[in-house]
Amino acid sequence: MDSDNNKNDFATVTSAPNPRNSASASNACLSLTSVSLLEGNSGTTAFNFTAQLNVVAPATVTFNADTANGTATVAGLDYTALTSVPFSIPAGNLSVTVPVQVTGDTTVEPDETFTVTLSSVVGANPVRQR
Repeated sequence: MDSDNNKNDFATVTSAPNPRNSASASNACLSLTSVSLLEGNSGTTAFNFTAQLNVVAPATVTFNADTANGTATVAGLDYTALTSVPFSIPAGNLSVTVPVQVTGDTTVEPDETFTVTLSSVVGANPVRQR
């Protein structure tokens, strides 16, 4: 029954949860940038992907990175594969570099591709990449 006194009619919540759509640290999201570079004719070139948070997390965020062949089908010759390589973003930071070494050659070929996938994310919500 309404007494026309909000203090009496509604319980006071001393610790309200964060709204699901807020940009609070409890809703930190982890995403990965894309990279497009020339491989070069020799040696290796670091393709530096950035794993980044949308907000600063209060604790360290950890995850693993893996590569998968695309049109670059010879992991080890076209690039150095990552297999469950652990990375972390320390508390108070927003990003970390995930380097993939790409091997240059003089073979005439179309642009080659590979993918980097993040897994086993702890401390943030992974953003689904398309």
